[in-house]
Amino acid sequence: YAVPLGNRDAVVEWRGKAFSGPIAGILRGLADLIGYSDVMGWPRAIMTWTKLDEFEETCTVCKAPQVTP
Repeated sequence: YAVPLGNRDAVVEWRGKAFSGPIAGILRGLADLIGYSDVMGWPRAIMTWTKLDEFEETCTVCKAPQVTP
């Protein structure tokens, strides 16, 4: 399981161990890339994954960055 906590942080549970912080954010990002590749193929998945920050906007309610689909 992977839960994003912000732009670079996450909580990840993997093989019974829980990780949090930037290391978990990296693991979550890699899991996202693998998931994208299953749907789009590797070339398009890498393009999408590297441009995710371009789709970020600020939430008007909590002022936290949100990713638009």
